[in-house]
Amino acid sequence: MEAVIYCICHFYENGSKDGVATFHKVSAKEAYQKGYIAVCEKVKKTLEKYNELLGFFCHYGNENYRDIVEKGYHNEQMNCYVRGFFVKII
Repeated sequence: MEAVIYCICHFYENGSKDGVATFHKVSAKEAYQKGYIAVCEKVKKTLEKYNELLGFFCHYGNENYRDIVEKGYHNEQMNCYVRGFFVKII
């Protein structure tokens, strides 16, 4: 449910130019769908940037640093591995 709310909020904050005026013109389902597409595009761009930057990465012999960036870290709450760092695309 939190992901759905995130996509809707992303649409209203970033996907609409007239902000509040669009709120009355778009259904929640449509806001979610458009927000979801925008979030997926943002993730794809972030992954591309991550892979580009990874080519320049040097761990300087530090295994912990290497593991976090290249392998990721284990998120106990979600019981999964998350890649090491995220890049904000401007």
